[in-house]
Amino acid sequence: MKKIHLTFLWLAIVAAFTACKNEVDDVFDKSSAQRATEAIATCRQTLVGATNGWVMEYYGDTQYGGYNVLAKFDDNSLVTVQNEAYQSNKTFTSHFKLEQSQGVILSFDGYNDAFHYFSDPNNPDGIGDNGKGMLGDFEFRVLKVSADSILLRGKKHYSYVVMKPLKEGASWKDYLDKAKQREQDMNYTAYDLHLGDKEYRVKKSYRMLSFTDPETGDVQEMPYLQTAEGMKLYQPLTFGGKTITAFNYSADDKWLDPLDKTVMLTPYIPTLFEQITTTPWYVAYSNLGTFAKPYWDTLKNNAANVNGEEITMAVIGSIKLNNKQKGPAFGLSLMSGRYAVVYTFSYEKVSDSRITLWYNGKMELDGDYYARNGNYPVATIPFGDKDAKRTFTLSTDNMKAPTYITLTDESDPTNVIKLMKNYISMPFNN
Repeated sequence: MKKIHLTFLWLAIVAAFTACKNEVDDVFDKSSAQRATEAIATCRQTLVGATNGWVMEYYGDTQYGGYNVLAKFDDNSLVTVQNEAYQSNKTFTSHFKLEQSQGVILSFDGYNDAFHYFSDPNNPDGIGDNGKGMLGDFEFRVLKVSADSILLRGKKHYSYVVMKPLKEGASWKDYLDKAKQREQDMNYTAYDLHLGDKEYRVKKSYRMLSFTDPETGDVQEMPYLQTAEGMKLYQPLTFGGKTITAFNYSADDKWLDPLDKTVMLTPYIPTLFEQITTTPWYVAYSNLGTFAKPYWDTLKNNAANVNGEEITMAVIGSIKLNNKQKGPAFGLSLMSGRYAVVYTFSYEKVSDSRITLWYNGKMELDGDYYARNGNYPVATIPFGDKDAKRTFTLSTDNMKAPTYITLTDESDPTNVIKLMKNYISMPFNN
Protein backbone atom coordinates (compact mmCIF):
# COMPACT_ATOMS: atom_id res chain seq x y z
CA MET A 1 0.00 0.00 0.00
CA LYS A 2 2.80 2.40 0.91
CA LYS A 3 4.44 1.81 -2.51
CA ILE A 4 1.20 2.74 -4.34
CA HIS A 5 0.84 5.99 -2.38
CA LEU A 6 4.43 7.00 -3.22
CA THR A 7 3.87 6.32 -6.90
CA PHE A 8 0.77 8.54 -6.99
CA LEU A 9 2.67 11.25 -5.09
CA TRP A 10 5.53 11.19 -7.63
CA LEU A 11 3.11 11.43 -10.58
CA ALA A 12 1.40 14.41 -8.93
CA ILE A 13 4.74 16.22 -8.48
CA VAL A 14 5.71 15.61 -12.12
CA ALA A 15 2.33 16.85 -13.32
CA ALA A 16 2.56 19.99 -11.17
CA PHE A 17 6.10 20.76 -12.41
CA THR A 18 5.04 20.28 -16.03
CA ALA A 19 2.11 22.63 -15.51
CA CYS A 20 4.39 25.28 -13.97
CA LYS A 21 6.88 24.95 -16.83
CA ASN A 22 4.11 25.37 -19.40
CA GLU A 23 2.84 28.46 -17.55
CA VAL A 24 6.37 30.01 -17.60
CA ASP A 25 6.77 29.26 -21.31
CA ASP A 26 3.33 30.75 -21.95
CA VAL A 27 4.28 33.94 -20.11
CA PHE A 28 7.43 34.53 -22.17
CA ASP A 29 6.03 33.14 -25.42
CA LYS A 30 9.62 32.33 -26.52
CA SER A 31 12.24 29.90 -25.32
CA SER A 32 15.10 31.18 -23.16
CA ALA A 33 17.55 30.35 -25.97
CA GLN A 34 15.56 32.42 -28.45
CA ARG A 35 15.33 35.35 -26.03
CA ALA A 36 19.11 35.20 -25.46
CA THR A 37 19.79 35.16 -29.20
CA GLU A 38 17.54 38.17 -29.73
CA ALA A 39 19.12 40.09 -26.82
CA ILE A 40 22.59 39.58 -28.31
CA ALA A 41 21.34 40.61 -31.76
CA THR A 42 19.75 43.79 -30.36
CA CYS A 43 22.94 44.69 -28.52
CA ARG A 44 25.10 44.10 -31.59
CA GLN A 45 22.78 46.12 -33.81
CA THR A 46 22.85 49.02 -31.32
CA LEU A 47 26.64 48.95 -30.94
CA VAL A 48 27.24 48.91 -34.68
CA GLY A 49 24.45 51.41 -35.32
CA ALA A 50 26.41 54.32 -33.81
CA THR A 51 28.28 55.14 -37.01
CA ASN A 52 30.60 57.67 -35.34
CA GLY A 53 31.23 55.42 -32.37
CA TRP A 54 30.54 55.67 -28.66
CA VAL A 55 31.92 57.76 -25.82
CA MET A 56 32.57 55.42 -22.91
CA GLU A 57 32.75 56.95 -19.43
CA TYR A 58 35.24 54.32 -18.32
CA TYR A 59 36.14 53.57 -14.71
CA GLY A 60 38.53 50.95 -13.41
CA ASP A 61 38.97 51.18 -9.66
CA THR A 62 37.24 54.44 -8.76
CA GLN A 63 40.29 55.70 -6.83
CA TYR A 64 41.81 56.50 -10.25
CA GLY A 65 38.72 58.31 -11.53
CA GLY A 66 37.13 58.07 -14.96
CA TYR A 67 38.49 58.39 -18.49
CA ASN A 68 37.04 59.16 -21.89
CA VAL A 69 37.31 56.14 -24.17
CA LEU A 70 36.02 56.32 -27.75
CA ALA A 71 35.00 53.05 -29.39
CA LYS A 72 33.51 52.20 -32.80
CA PHE A 73 32.12 48.71 -33.43
CA ASP A 74 31.64 47.12 -36.85
CA ASP A 75 29.84 44.12 -38.36
CA ASN A 76 33.06 42.10 -38.50
CA SER A 77 33.28 42.05 -34.69
CA LEU A 78 36.11 44.57 -34.71
CA VAL A 79 36.28 47.58 -32.41
CA THR A 80 38.47 50.65 -32.92
CA VAL A 81 39.44 52.41 -29.69
CA GLN A 82 41.07 55.68 -28.71
CA ASN A 83 41.51 56.95 -25.17
CA GLU A 84 42.76 60.13 -23.57
CA ALA A 85 45.21 58.43 -21.18
CA TYR A 86 47.36 56.34 -23.53
CA GLN A 87 48.74 57.63 -26.86
CA SER A 88 45.66 59.82 -27.23
CA ASN A 89 46.51 60.66 -30.85
CA LYS A 90 46.31 57.02 -31.98
CA THR A 91 43.56 54.44 -32.52
CA PHE A 92 43.88 50.70 -31.96
CA THR A 93 41.69 47.98 -33.47
CA SER A 94 40.93 44.57 -32.00
CA HIS A 95 38.21 41.91 -31.73
CA PHE A 96 35.10 42.10 -29.56
CA LYS A 97 32.56 39.43 -28.68
CA LEU A 98 28.96 39.27 -27.47
CA GLU A 99 27.80 36.15 -25.67
CA GLN A 100 25.19 34.93 -23.22
CA SER A 101 26.08 34.19 -19.59
CA GLN A 102 23.23 35.05 -17.24
CA GLY A 103 22.61 38.02 -19.53
CA VAL A 104 24.53 39.55 -22.40
CA ILE A 105 28.31 39.88 -21.94
CA LEU A 106 30.35 42.34 -24.00
CA SER A 107 33.95 41.22 -24.11
CA PHE A 108 36.96 43.05 -25.57
CA ASP A 109 38.61 39.67 -26.08
CA GLY A 110 41.38 40.77 -28.47
CA TYR A 111 44.22 42.73 -26.90
CA ASN A 112 43.85 46.44 -27.54
CA ASP A 113 46.55 48.86 -26.33
CA ALA A 114 44.08 51.69 -25.75
CA PHE A 115 41.41 49.63 -24.00
CA HIS A 116 43.50 47.17 -21.99
CA TYR A 117 45.55 50.09 -20.66
CA PHE A 118 43.08 50.08 -17.77
CA SER A 119 43.06 46.32 -17.12
CA ASP A 120 46.74 45.55 -17.71
CA PRO A 121 48.11 44.26 -14.37
CA ASN A 122 51.28 46.24 -15.06
CA ASN A 123 49.96 49.60 -16.25
CA PRO A 124 52.20 51.19 -18.94
CA ASP A 125 52.40 54.41 -16.91
CA GLY A 126 52.98 52.65 -13.60
CA ILE A 127 49.55 53.51 -12.18
CA GLY A 128 48.40 51.13 -9.44
CA ASP A 129 50.20 48.26 -7.76
CA ASN A 130 52.26 45.85 -9.83
CA GLY A 131 50.12 42.85 -10.65
CA LYS A 132 46.90 44.88 -10.29
CA GLY A 133 47.21 48.04 -12.36
CA MET A 134 44.08 50.19 -12.41
CA LEU A 135 41.77 47.20 -11.79
CA GLY A 136 39.80 47.87 -14.95
CA ASP A 137 37.61 45.33 -16.73
CA PHE A 138 37.48 44.18 -20.33
CA GLU A 139 34.39 41.99 -19.87
CA PHE A 140 31.10 43.65 -19.02
CA ARG A 141 27.55 42.70 -18.22
CA VAL A 142 25.18 44.67 -20.43
CA LEU A 143 22.57 46.08 -18.04
CA LYS A 144 20.64 48.40 -20.35
CA VAL A 145 20.58 49.05 -24.10
CA SER A 146 19.00 51.86 -26.08
CA ALA A 147 20.00 53.97 -29.06
CA ASP A 148 20.78 56.83 -26.64
CA SER A 149 22.88 54.98 -24.09
CA ILE A 150 24.24 51.64 -22.98
CA LEU A 151 24.94 50.81 -19.34
CA LEU A 152 27.66 48.26 -18.57
CA ARG A 153 29.08 46.84 -15.36
CA GLY A 154 32.50 45.24 -15.06
CA LYS A 155 32.22 41.48 -14.69
CA LYS A 156 35.16 41.19 -12.29
CA HIS A 157 35.56 44.55 -10.52
CA TYR A 158 31.96 45.83 -10.84
CA SER A 159 32.51 49.49 -11.82
CA TYR A 160 29.80 50.97 -14.01
CA VAL A 161 30.54 52.24 -17.51
CA VAL A 162 28.12 54.49 -19.38
CA MET A 163 28.25 54.63 -23.18
CA LYS A 164 26.69 57.38 -25.29
CA PRO A 165 26.81 57.75 -29.10
CA LEU A 166 29.14 60.46 -30.42
CA LYS A 167 27.40 62.98 -32.66
CA GLU A 168 27.70 62.45 -36.39
CA GLY A 169 30.59 64.41 -37.86
CA ALA A 170 32.19 65.11 -34.49
CA SER A 171 35.96 64.68 -34.50
CA TRP A 172 37.37 62.14 -32.05
CA LYS A 173 40.51 64.24 -31.69
CA ASP A 174 38.55 67.41 -30.99
CA TYR A 175 36.42 65.64 -28.40
CA LEU A 176 39.45 64.45 -26.44
CA ASP A 177 41.34 67.73 -26.92
CA LYS A 178 38.48 69.76 -25.46
CA ALA A 179 38.33 67.54 -22.38
CA LYS A 180 42.12 67.79 -22.03
CA GLN A 181 42.03 71.59 -22.28
CA ARG A 182 39.30 71.80 -19.65
CA GLU A 183 41.35 69.60 -17.36
CA GLN A 184 44.27 71.99 -17.68
CA ASP A 185 41.93 74.89 -16.86
CA MET A 186 40.74 73.12 -13.70
CA ASN A 187 44.02 71.52 -12.70
CA TYR A 188 44.85 72.53 -9.14
CA THR A 189 46.29 70.54 -6.26
CA ALA A 190 43.47 71.57 -3.92
CA TYR A 191 40.05 73.19 -3.95
CA ASP A 192 37.40 74.61 -1.64
CA LEU A 193 33.98 72.96 -1.73
CA HIS A 194 31.12 75.31 -0.87
CA LEU A 195 27.88 73.66 0.24
CA GLY A 196 25.56 76.54 0.97
CA ASP A 197 27.20 78.40 3.86
CA LYS A 198 29.64 75.58 4.69
CA GLU A 199 33.13 75.13 3.25
CA TYR A 200 35.49 72.13 3.03
CA ARG A 201 39.05 71.79 1.79
CA VAL A 202 39.26 69.29 -1.08
CA LYS A 203 42.34 67.34 -2.21
CA LYS A 204 42.89 65.71 -5.59
CA SER A 205 44.67 62.50 -6.56
CA TYR A 206 44.40 61.27 -10.15
CA ARG A 207 40.73 62.04 -10.89
CA MET A 208 39.52 61.67 -7.34
CA LEU A 209 38.40 64.59 -5.21
CA SER A 210 38.21 63.98 -1.46
CA PHE A 211 37.49 65.90 1.69
CA THR A 212 37.19 65.06 5.38
CA ASP A 213 34.01 65.34 7.42
CA PRO A 214 35.19 67.43 10.40
CA GLU A 215 32.57 65.89 12.69
CA THR A 216 33.31 62.20 12.07
CA GLY A 217 36.76 62.22 10.47
CA ASP A 218 35.37 60.15 7.58
CA VAL A 219 36.80 60.83 4.15
CA GLN A 220 34.22 61.63 1.47
CA GLU A 221 35.37 60.61 -2.00
CA MET A 222 34.22 61.97 -5.36
CA PRO A 223 35.72 60.11 -8.34
CA TYR A 224 35.07 62.04 -11.51
CA LEU A 225 35.38 62.12 -15.29
CA GLN A 226 36.80 65.17 -17.07
CA THR A 227 34.56 66.49 -19.84
CA ALA A 228 34.61 69.59 -22.02
CA GLU A 229 32.10 71.12 -19.57
CA GLY A 230 33.95 70.29 -16.36
CA MET A 231 34.09 67.52 -13.77
CA LYS A 232 31.31 64.91 -13.86
CA LEU A 233 31.06 62.72 -10.77
CA TYR A 234 30.93 58.93 -11.05
CA GLN A 235 27.79 59.01 -8.95
CA PRO A 236 26.02 61.71 -6.92
CA LEU A 237 27.32 62.33 -3.40
CA THR A 238 24.87 63.52 -0.77
CA PHE A 239 26.55 65.33 2.11
CA GLY A 240 25.46 68.06 4.50
CA GLY A 241 21.98 68.14 3.03
CA LYS A 242 23.31 68.77 -0.49
CA THR A 243 23.65 66.47 -3.49
CA ILE A 244 26.77 66.91 -5.61
CA THR A 245 26.71 65.69 -9.23
CA ALA A 246 29.22 67.78 -11.24
CA PHE A 247 31.17 71.02 -11.43
CA ASN A 248 30.86 73.04 -14.64
CA TYR A 249 33.82 75.21 -15.55
CA SER A 250 33.60 79.00 -15.52
CA ALA A 251 36.41 81.44 -16.22
CA ASP A 252 35.68 83.26 -12.94
CA ASP A 253 36.90 80.15 -11.03
CA LYS A 254 33.46 79.56 -9.51
CA TRP A 255 32.44 76.15 -10.74
CA LEU A 256 28.80 75.38 -10.00
CA ASP A 257 26.89 72.13 -9.86
CA PRO A 258 24.44 72.34 -12.82
CA LEU A 259 21.64 70.89 -10.67
CA ASP A 260 22.22 73.01 -7.54
CA LYS A 261 23.82 76.43 -7.82
CA THR A 262 24.47 76.50 -4.04
CA VAL A 263 27.08 73.77 -4.59
CA MET A 264 30.34 75.28 -5.82
CA LEU A 265 33.99 74.32 -6.23
CA THR A 266 36.71 76.98 -6.26
CA PRO A 267 40.46 76.50 -6.73
CA TYR A 268 42.79 76.80 -3.76
CA ILE A 269 46.56 77.20 -4.01
CA PRO A 270 48.17 75.73 -0.89
CA THR A 271 51.59 76.76 0.39
CA LEU A 272 54.52 74.43 -0.27
CA PHE A 273 54.46 73.51 3.41
CA GLU A 274 50.83 72.41 3.02
CA GLN A 275 51.55 70.59 -0.23
CA ILE A 276 54.34 68.45 1.18
CA THR A 277 52.50 67.60 4.40
CA THR A 278 49.08 66.79 2.95
CA THR A 279 49.82 64.73 -0.18
CA PRO A 280 52.16 61.85 -1.12
CA TRP A 281 55.38 62.51 -3.09
CA TYR A 282 57.44 59.84 -4.84
CA VAL A 283 61.17 59.23 -4.57
CA ALA A 284 63.46 58.33 -7.49
CA TYR A 285 67.09 57.46 -6.82
CA SER A 286 68.23 59.76 -9.63
CA ASN A 287 66.63 62.70 -7.81
CA LEU A 288 68.68 62.23 -4.64
CA GLY A 289 71.68 64.44 -3.92
CA THR A 290 75.20 63.21 -3.19
CA PHE A 291 74.54 63.21 0.57
CA ALA A 292 71.47 60.97 0.35
CA LYS A 293 72.60 58.40 -2.22
CA PRO A 294 75.00 56.41 0.02
CA TYR A 295 72.20 55.85 2.56
CA TRP A 296 69.85 54.69 -0.17
CA ASP A 297 72.59 52.47 -1.63
CA THR A 298 72.66 50.80 1.77
CA LEU A 299 68.87 50.43 1.69
CA LYS A 300 69.05 48.77 -1.74
CA ASN A 301 71.74 46.32 -0.61
CA ASN A 302 69.94 45.55 2.63
CA ALA A 303 66.71 44.82 0.75
CA ALA A 304 68.55 42.34 -1.47
CA ASN A 305 69.85 40.60 1.65
CA VAL A 306 66.33 40.18 3.05
CA ASN A 307 64.98 37.25 1.06
CA GLY A 308 66.40 38.76 -2.14
CA GLU A 309 63.84 41.56 -2.11
CA GLU A 310 63.78 44.78 -4.10
CA ILE A 311 62.33 48.19 -3.30
CA THR A 312 59.42 48.67 -5.71
CA MET A 313 58.11 52.00 -4.46
CA ALA A 314 59.20 54.83 -2.15
CA VAL A 315 56.88 57.64 -1.13
CA ILE A 316 57.13 60.35 1.49
CA GLY A 317 54.41 62.64 2.74
CA SER A 318 50.81 62.14 3.78
CA ILE A 319 50.04 58.42 4.08
CA LYS A 320 46.78 56.84 5.23
CA LEU A 321 47.66 53.62 7.02
CA ASN A 322 44.26 51.99 7.55
CA ASN A 323 40.52 52.58 7.37
CA LYS A 324 40.22 53.17 11.13
CA GLN A 325 42.79 55.92 11.10
CA LYS A 326 41.17 59.34 11.50
CA GLY A 327 43.74 61.13 9.41
CA PRO A 328 46.89 60.38 7.45
CA ALA A 329 50.35 60.19 8.99
CA PHE A 330 53.44 61.89 7.62
CA GLY A 331 56.13 59.38 6.86
CA LEU A 332 58.33 57.44 4.48
CA SER A 333 56.65 54.38 2.98
CA LEU A 334 58.63 51.67 1.21
CA MET A 335 57.25 48.74 -0.76
CA SER A 336 59.45 45.68 -0.73
CA GLY A 337 58.17 42.69 -2.63
CA ARG A 338 54.64 42.10 -1.30
CA TYR A 339 55.30 43.96 1.95
CA ALA A 340 55.08 47.59 3.02
CA VAL A 341 56.73 49.59 5.76
CA VAL A 342 56.08 53.09 7.09
CA TYR A 343 58.53 55.12 9.19
CA THR A 344 56.80 58.22 10.52
CA PHE A 345 58.21 61.73 10.87
CA SER A 346 57.47 64.69 13.07
CA TYR A 347 57.69 68.13 11.55
CA GLU A 348 57.51 71.82 12.35
CA LYS A 349 56.48 74.67 10.11
CA VAL A 350 59.19 77.31 9.79
CA SER A 351 57.43 79.30 7.07
CA ASP A 352 55.20 78.71 4.03
CA SER A 353 58.25 77.42 2.14
CA ARG A 354 60.41 75.96 4.94
CA ILE A 355 59.99 72.84 7.07
CA THR A 356 61.94 71.05 9.81
CA LEU A 357 61.77 67.23 9.69
CA TRP A 358 62.95 64.36 11.88
CA TYR A 359 62.26 60.62 12.00
CA ASN A 360 60.57 60.02 15.35
CA GLY A 361 61.35 56.31 15.63
CA LYS A 362 57.76 55.17 15.12
CA MET A 363 56.95 52.55 12.51
CA GLU A 364 53.86 50.92 11.03
CA LEU A 365 52.88 47.85 9.00
CA ASP A 366 55.98 45.62 8.59
CA GLY A 367 58.34 48.41 9.65
CA ASP A 368 59.64 46.63 12.75
CA TYR A 369 60.60 43.44 10.87
CA TYR A 370 62.51 45.34 8.19
CA ALA A 371 64.12 47.62 10.74
CA ARG A 372 65.53 44.60 12.61
CA ASN A 373 66.43 42.50 9.57
CA GLY A 374 67.28 45.09 6.92
CA ASN A 375 67.88 48.41 8.69
CA TYR A 376 65.37 50.10 6.39
CA PRO A 377 65.26 53.25 8.58
CA VAL A 378 68.70 54.12 7.12
CA ALA A 379 66.68 55.70 4.28
CA THR A 380 65.23 58.27 6.70
CA ILE A 381 68.61 59.83 7.58
CA PRO A 382 68.71 62.35 4.68
CA PHE A 383 65.32 63.65 5.84
CA GLY A 384 66.41 64.04 9.45
CA ASP A 385 66.14 62.19 12.76
CA LYS A 386 65.51 63.14 16.38
CA ASP A 387 69.24 63.66 17.04
CA ALA A 388 69.80 65.61 13.82
CA LYS A 389 66.71 67.54 12.78
CA ARG A 390 66.94 69.00 9.29
CA THR A 391 65.43 72.22 8.04
CA PHE A 392 64.67 72.33 4.32
CA THR A 393 63.84 75.13 1.93
CA LEU A 394 61.04 74.06 -0.42
CA SER A 395 60.79 75.00 -4.10
CA THR A 396 58.73 73.86 -7.08
CA ASP A 397 57.97 74.44 -10.77
CA ASN A 398 54.31 75.46 -10.50
CA MET A 399 52.50 76.56 -7.36
CA LYS A 400 49.12 75.95 -9.00
CA ALA A 401 49.83 72.32 -9.85
CA PRO A 402 53.41 71.31 -8.98
CA THR A 403 55.00 68.32 -10.66
CA TYR A 404 57.74 68.22 -8.04
CA ILE A 405 58.92 69.72 -4.76
CA THR A 406 62.64 70.11 -4.12
CA LEU A 407 63.96 69.94 -0.56
CA THR A 408 67.27 71.76 -0.01
CA ASP A 409 68.94 71.10 3.34
CA GLU A 410 69.86 74.46 4.83
CA SER A 411 72.79 72.92 6.74
CA ASP A 412 74.21 70.85 3.86
CA PRO A 413 73.94 72.00 0.20
CA THR A 414 74.78 68.45 -1.00
CA ASN A 415 71.55 67.17 0.56
CA VAL A 416 69.06 68.09 -2.16
CA ILE A 417 66.05 65.81 -2.69
CA LYS A 418 63.56 66.22 -5.53
CA LEU A 419 60.21 64.57 -4.83
CA MET A 420 57.84 63.85 -7.74
CA LYS A 421 54.08 64.25 -7.80
CA ASN A 422 53.40 61.45 -10.28
CA TYR A 423 53.70 57.80 -9.34
CA ILE A 424 57.16 56.26 -9.69
CA SER A 425 57.65 52.50 -9.77
CA MET A 426 61.03 50.86 -9.09
CA PRO A 427 62.75 53.97 -7.63
CA PHE A 428 66.26 52.58 -8.04
CA ASN A 429 65.69 52.26 -11.80
CA ASN A 430 64.50 55.85 -12.14
